[in-house]
Amino acid sequence: MVKIEMKIQNSIKKFIKTKTAFTLIEVLVVVSIIILVTVSSTGLFISIVRSNRKTKALLLVKQNGDQIINLISQKGRLAASISGCPFTDNSSITIVNSDASLETFACANGQLIHDVLSTPQVISDDRLLVSDCFFSCQDLEPEIVTIKFTLGVGDPVNDKTGSSELNFSTSVSLRNY
Repeated sequence: MVKIEMKIQNSIKKFIKTKTAFTLIEVLVVVSIIILVTVSSTGLFISIVRSNRKTKALLLVKQNGDQIINLISQKGRLAASISGCPFTDNSSITIVNSDASLETFACANGQLIHDVLSTPQVISDDRLLVSDCFFSCQDLEPEIVTIKFTLGVGDPVNDKTGSSELNFSTSVSLRNY
């Protein structure tokens, strides 16, 4: 019986001696590595989200700017004449159509407005801001109209990612022949 008790005690002692555990240093090293990986991946994720937002904003600006330029260019090409060419006020342009109706494009309060038959409509997206808007006309034959504006989204003062702005410019000659 004593032999059996001795064997049990020896087995217990061997088990206790062979039982391994992590030291405090090993645990701290693993925890610090996990923290470093988490911080790095969080920073990467934030930069990806910011980049995605900026890309979407630039896409919105580009699509709206191209649409506005195409509309004004098309109306200008098909116009019979331009009222008041050359201009004294470069923030608006009035187009005289072949049926003698008037259409006005004007920049006001950060928006681009298209006025047809005294019914003004905002043609720029509400989320966008129009700035540096400029219309000019050269009194040549045919008349040449230059359109320039900056379209942007975002607030460069309060937005840490910066604003997304694009400049748009074109010249259109009237086809009133």
